[in-house]
Amino acid sequence: MQQPYEKDKLRALLEEKLAALKRYQSLTSEMKAITPRSDLGRLNSLVFDRQKYMRKIQAIDRTINSMRQTQHQKPKLVNSSDFNELYDRYQQDYRHIMEAITPMDEKIFFMVQRESEKIKTELLAIKNNKQAVSRYGSNKINVSKYLDAKH
Repeated sequence: MQQPYEKDKLRALLEEKLAALKRYQSLTSEMKAITPRSDLGRLNSLVFDRQKYMRKIQAIDRTINSMRQTQHQKPKLVNSSDFNELYDRYQQDYRHIMEAITPMDEKIFFMVQRESEKIKTELLAIKNNKQAVSRYGSNKINVSKYLDAKH
């Protein structure tokens, strides 16, 4: 005896995960378009939002895995082939999205890494200049000169 509410619940969870993955992809695309120095605030916001969707996707996965375990333990409650067919159909969509996200993530990683190296180089140059200025200033001898108005 198949219980349709289990299948409907699974379908709703799979749709919710698909929507979350699409939003995750969209946020990743926005991150790729931003250079870290141009809009650091927006980049931080996107990273925060993306993390939120990542946690949402993980929570959905845990629920789905729990449902699948229940389905395997009590196969008479839900038609296994329907359950697995529905799950597999969505898995294919998820894979396509993740395959599109991976190259964007790599570009973002290298972009951030490159910017980080530039900033480190600039900070080192500032530190070296500051040290040079402080050494130059410490070698000065302040000799007071008095002008005699009589001469």
